[in-house]
Amino acid sequence: MDNHFHLLVETPEANLAKAMRQLNGVYTRVFNHRHQRVGHVLQGRCWSFAGM
Repeated sequence: MDNHFHLLVETPEANLAKAMRQLNGVYTRVFNHRHQRVGHVLQGRCWSFAGM
């Protein structure tokens, strides 16, 4: 399972989708540059659910 990750995040604002888009974009650009690749790195879309 090298193509996804799990996070436990608490945010006071409803901006998690924007933060994940930025995080995944930066990670993908750095990974692809470092490994001389192009294209997708992570599996599927981000999804979330409300915890306790």
